[in-house]
Amino acid sequence: MFESRCGIDCSKCEGKTDVNCRGCVYMEMPFWGGACGVKSCCEEKGLNHCGQCGDFPCEMLANMGVDQGYDPKPKLDNCQSWAEFKIRGASAADCEAIAQVEAVCFPEEEAADEADFAERLRIYGEHFWLLEKDGRLIGFINGMVTDEPVIRDEMYEDAGIHNEKGAWQTVFGIDTIPQYRRQGCAALLMQRLITEAKRQGRKGCILTCKEELIHYYEKFGYKNCGISASVHGGAVWYDMKLEF
Repeated sequence: MFESRCGIDCSKCEGKTDVNCRGCVYMEMPFWGGACGVKSCCEEKGLNHCGQCGDFPCEMLANMGVDQGYDPKPKLDNCQSWAEFKIRGASAADCEAIAQVEAVCFPEEEAADEADFAERLRIYGEHFWLLEKDGRLIGFINGMVTDEPVIRDEMYEDAGIHNEKGAWQTVFGIDTIPQYRRQGCAALLMQRLITEAKRQGRKGCILTCKEELIHYYEKFGYKNCGISASVHGGAVWYDMKLEF
């Protein structure tokens, strides 16, 4: 899905590798090192891209690149398409649907159940974001806040460990139902979590992942801190940390 704020399809850019550009969503500054008004505007408003803005399409976006001969229509169309995906906060009423998504995304020994989610929503529901399309839940991200620099297994089992004043936003899981995978849905959710953690003044975000996903989280700026002490679900996990 999206890698830019303005609607440019970065995945189709032939010069992306030449200028070491990962897409402005994943970079503090554009590849040329200067400021981008569109990128800054989205991030100041807490938006993933321009299609989520009530002023879309604004004059700044519509005129972006026109003087260099670029047609604005493709990126405006992309923004409109991306806007079909909605992110919102979760509530207790969403608990059953959340548990159903979790059940198709993780093996039974790793998945949280409906009771687990009910407790998480009760204690730290403001750290739970849902992704919907056409009113259907297609994914979510959640995690408690802690002062501890790594995730330990007890955190999955005891929502009461949550510390709202903690330095680190955890990621307990990014779930996307199978038919919407490889479309950038997980990136949408991760960017929302990172944006909120920055807004709240956290030191950064932490998560654990399996070895084959290390490279994916590195795209967001996470660093591999080595094999985790976690044995959640009997798997081998790696500690990942993103410092702001």
